[in-house]
Amino acid sequence: LTELCWQCRAEYNELGFLIRRMFDLKTNLRTLTKLGVYLRYSPIFRREVFKKHGMRFGLH
Repeated sequence: LTELCWQCRAEYNELGFLIRRMFDLKTNLRTLTKLGVYLRYSPIFRREVFKKHGMRFGLH
């Protein structure tokens, strides 16, 4: 289960997938504000996901 969750997170945070989601007219490209928030926080979230991979819950 842990490995499957990691694979899903890794796929969701691939650069190509981030770019594809950026151009979604119903969400991130709906307004300039939404696009700005997406562009600012997606790379931060992506970095954190990969940084936390392998950490044991409750130890860090």
